Amino acid sequence: MPKTPKKPTALARRKPAPAPGGPREEPSPAPGELADAAYAGASRAENTKRAYTTDFVAFSAWCGEQGLESLPALPRTVAPYLTTRAVAEKKVAPSSGRWSPSTRRTSFPSPRKAPEVTEVLQGIRRTLGVAPNQKDPVLVDTLRALIEPMRKEDPELPAQAG
Repeated sequence: MPKTPKKPTALARRKPAPAPGGPREEPSPAPGELADAAYAGASRAENTKRAYTTDFVAFSAWCGEQGLESLPALPRTVAPYLTTRAVAEKKVAPSSGRWSPSTRRTSFPSPRKAPEVTEVLQGIRRTLGVAPNQKDPVLVDTLRALIEPMRKEDPELPAQAG
């Protein structure tokens, strides 16, 4: 039976009292800190960041449906999530833990290498299989047909061997 989320206590709902002497301003970041943030933001492609976000949103929604907390992403939460996705999709989730960098930004430990999670992923892969997406080899005749137009454009290319 799914757990119902707990209501925040009266203490948690209470707004903090203003600091004596008025509101406190945070110091401006040093120029080096701004550059650090810019480089850290550029460490992943936009599509990768979008995929992380999409996957983490799906995980968070699943956690909400189950009455579980999404952060910290605990192994005992991640393993059943991956199982649920594998059962629903009949394949290994392509993201299987891809959103764990989201936990890095929050300073929570990543559950990705926890034994519970790695064993579930191995079991899913072993049960459902992960077929390699292998391409057919390029045959010699096809390769020659591809190279021949280049030979005509550049006569300095070595002549065909054999």
